[in-house]
Amino acid sequence: MEIKKGRELEMKYTMRLLCIAALFCLFASASSAEAGIWVGNMKADKVLFLGNSLTHHPPKEEIGWTGDWGMAASSQSKDYAHLVAGEIASVNGGSQPAVQAVNIYNYGMFEQNYTTYDAATELAALTSWQPDVLVIQLGDNSTASLTTPAARTAFAAGLAEVIAAFDGSDPELFVVSTWWPSAVTDGILEQVCADAGGAFVDISDVYGTPANRGFRDHPSDAGMAVIAGEVWTTIVANSVPEPGSMALLIAGLVCFAAYGWRKCKKA
Repeated sequence: MEIKKGRELEMKYTMRLLCIAALFCLFASASSAEAGIWVGNMKADKVLFLGNSLTHHPPKEEIGWTGDWGMAASSQSKDYAHLVAGEIASVNGGSQPAVQAVNIYNYGMFEQNYTTYDAATELAALTSWQPDVLVIQLGDNSTASLTTPAARTAFAAGLAEVIAAFDGSDPELFVVSTWWPSAVTDGILEQVCADAGGAFVDISDVYGTPANRGFRDHPSDAGMAVIAGEVWTTIVANSVPEPGSMALLIAGLVCFAAYGWRKCKKA
């Protein structure tokens, strides 16, 4: 009888210790996840938006554009890149990620020169930044040239090289469809994105709404908001939290100890 009571006491203490350990590991895991900028289980300290004029266009007096952000938003805070950055901040207590929104035109004009584009060289300044999240918005200025199988193959290969140039930091990849919808271009974008393990963001139905179009047929504030919404929804859908391995291990030990305790009581 005394031996049985001793076993029960021993199991009670063991259970308490394991529960304390489980709580400690869960707390440590949560504390670790909170350090830096996160969206679910996706690290987002540094976010790079790599695109064309929709992502960034510097002032150009001769066409009447005075902004220094994504055309045709009325301010930087209303272009799609910075709206997405704002959403990331909203789930991080207001802490903003480091953001770069750049026009690839300034890095070798990929959309016009995809057949000869040297991604590793042209994008060195951006790849060395090592982004955690990479959003690619390209293809609108290539569509007119994609009239032959050879051109389409070259565009796909060039885009794959652009993505591969960032392999060093292994960012979460998101590829946005064309603003001026093109089934051909979008098909290539989606396939290259899938091959690289990224998530495709389809905005093909945004252009069709007149209110979404603004200066020089680029997205208005309303259009930018819709694009940002699609990008953000896709990011969230691909950032579902996963339980840490240590937390799972501790949970398993607790279950095992509980089973042993029940067996002990029956003995």
